[in-house]
Amino acid sequence: MKTTSPAGNSVQAAAAYPVIPFCEFLGLRIEEMEVDRAVVSIDVEDKHMNSMRVSHGGVLLSAMDLACGMAAALRKAPEPRRRTVTVSLTTQFIAPVRAGRLTVAGRCVADGRSVVYCETEARDGEDRLVGTATGAFRVVRDPPEGRVEGT
Repeated sequence: MKTTSPAGNSVQAAAAYPVIPFCEFLGLRIEEMEVDRAVVSIDVEDKHMNSMRVSHGGVLLSAMDLACGMAAALRKAPEPRRRTVTVSLTTQFIAPVRAGRLTVAGRCVADGRSVVYCETEARDGEDRLVGTATGAFRVVRDPPEGRVEGT
């Protein structure tokens, strides 16, 4: 399996994460990561634009989803990483995103055994707030050996 280590000084050195093909396709990067917090960035380009020449909302939504999911995933020992899936993500699009750097900071606000709650702020290259989101993320446990999850 192809893996990558997220970039950034606050990332635990031993953490290696599977590549998420969709995020790689969009060009999303994990810049910083620590327990309960993650920062994601993307260089918004022409390929991310909608017909009004601003970033498609799905690009911003995907960045906020990744920032929340990564903030929820990294834990303290003995469980340094867990898998999470998005249950809900409520998004507010505050301002249009034009070409350039987009940075999204996600943080956990409540951490339960099976559901983690996170929030994000997205800022453009001029540090203007362009979007926010709050979300719930379900912790996915590995199924018992020989059993497929969901069965």
